[in-house]
Amino acid sequence: MVGYTWLYRHIRDPARYSADLALTVITGCNVAGVSACAYYGFFSPCPMVLMLPVGFFGLSRSARSGIWAFATVTLMIGVPMVLLAVGEVRDHGLVRAEELSFNARVLYVLLVQLVYSAGFILARGSRLATDRAVEGMEQAWREVREQGWVLQETSEALERYQARSDAGPLAFQRLGNWKLSGRIGRGGMGDVYEAIHVETQQAAALKFLGPGARDETGLGLLQREFAVLDELNSEHVIRVYEVVPEEPAFLAMELLRGEDLAEQLRRGRRLSLSEVTEMVSQLAEALEAAHKAGVIHRDLKPSNLFLAHQEDQSAVWKLLDFGISKLQNIDTTLTQGRILGTPGYMAPEQYRGEVIDARTDQFALAAVTYRALVGRRPFTGRELEVVLYRTLYAQPPRPSSYSKVPPGIEDVLAIGLAKKPGRRFATVEAYADAFVMAAEGRPSKHVRAHAERVLAEAPWGSEEKVESRTDRRRRGGGPPRS
Repeated sequence: MVGYTWLYRHIRDPARYSADLALTVITGCNVAGVSACAYYGFFSPCPMVLMLPVGFFGLSRSARSGIWAFATVTLMIGVPMVLLAVGEVRDHGLVRAEELSFNARVLYVLLVQLVYSAGFILARGSRLATDRAVEGMEQAWREVREQGWVLQETSEALERYQARSDAGPLAFQRLGNWKLSGRIGRGGMGDVYEAIHVETQQAAALKFLGPGARDETGLGLLQREFAVLDELNSEHVIRVYEVVPEEPAFLAMELLRGEDLAEQLRRGRRLSLSEVTEMVSQLAEALEAAHKAGVIHRDLKPSNLFLAHQEDQSAVWKLLDFGISKLQNIDTTLTQGRILGTPGYMAPEQYRGEVIDARTDQFALAAVTYRALVGRRPFTGRELEVVLYRTLYAQPPRPSSYSKVPPGIEDVLAIGLAKKPGRRFATVEAYADAFVMAAEGRPSKHVRAHAERVLAEAPWGSEEKVESRTDRRRRGGGPPRS
């Protein structure tokens, strides 16, 4: 009683619990039980009392504790009983061995050990069955949630397919030097049509401003996108040909054949590690070129990342849509006072309206990488405020709980998804280099140590705590707090 009372008071703080502490208490309790057997008699019903520690610690998560409890009980009881059964020592208990025949004593020794063994096996089996049941429930819950993500992404895809199924109001018209075909997509600012230059026969994609963007701000964004793309020299950034400011204003750019990342993920749910590594390397090159030119993309997401098929049968990743990009160190009124980006991929500093830099794009690239590897978005929720809160304060589930992701890759993702920009890699290029090294089985010890510091602030899976808080809020428990 003293031992258990001390243990209870000591481990009220879970951080003070240790397996060695438990083993000490187990041993002390077993010694006390054996002393009781010595008083009442080893061949009395008293040895059955020691089934309690065998069964109790056999149910422990720690197999070591269960095995130790079983081993100490069987030895502490078995050795004296064998000696008493063969007459090597004299029994001084209330129920004495001499009162039984030799065969009865041997049978009793065997039955006691059989009961201990059966109790231990049943306890461990129950523990393993419980763990499997819990794991199965967690897997089922993940699958249910994944169906929700699939439905959400399918709904977004349906909108795009509906846009393509309709040729569009500008189909088959001639605008300047361009002859339009049908509509091939719909972007954040407006529709995109396939077209061909009537003189050079150059195929192109024409991006038009939608009805809600045909104002001075929309035209300014379109012209700035042309200026930005025209300055960037990278094979991983889409090329532009011209911008026409007259109504209907449009931007003529390279026509790509292939599919965007969003389409690939809808079809296959996730990419292989080698495919993701290639994607990260190429997109990091595009972003590095943009950052050196003083441009922050700030809207990286799967639908803006395109795997283009070249004429030589090779495939190249292209970075699209610089419509809401930001020019560093330049005060502009085009997007002032507006939070622009895509929830679930935006960095925390974008939500807070703070100054953004190249590390903002790094966060988005890490979020896209997580989505491509794991098969789900890192930050999800039925309501925008839940997505926002999780992005600001929580870390998504550990990637390896959904897919086969090496620990080194998890470390790189943890740093890329750090809440504070200063915790992330210094550049997107550094993020890509660390990712490639980890993918090749050469993880950096420095990255490992850095990731441990980041995860100490926001551990993997902390979004589940956020979910419980937001659930309480919906039930009237007040707003969630960090």
